[in-house]
Amino acid sequence: YVELPSGILPEGSKESLVSLLEYAEDRLKCSHVILCFKKNRADRVNLLRVFSFLGFSVVPPGDPLVPKVEDLMFMVYVIEEDSDEGD
Repeated sequence: YVELPSGILPEGSKESLVSLLEYAEDRLKCSHVILCFKKNRADRVNLLRVFSFLGFSVVPPGDPLVPKVEDLMFMVYVIEEDSDEGD
């Protein structure tokens, strides 16, 4: 789980996120990375658009991947298993 801080995201955030995704996949062997942020953020629509472009999708309420927290929105990035790993 990664919580986005309030306010404008700092310069270099995209590069940091890509590094985090690579680390989660290569080192931690995660199957999912989940972002969360407040639903009432003024930039929510922009965040949804940007993270959707990066491969994240909105997690519907009630999904077992996320806790039931009314004021948070969750987005998930699914890490695909590498089918070439055994080659």
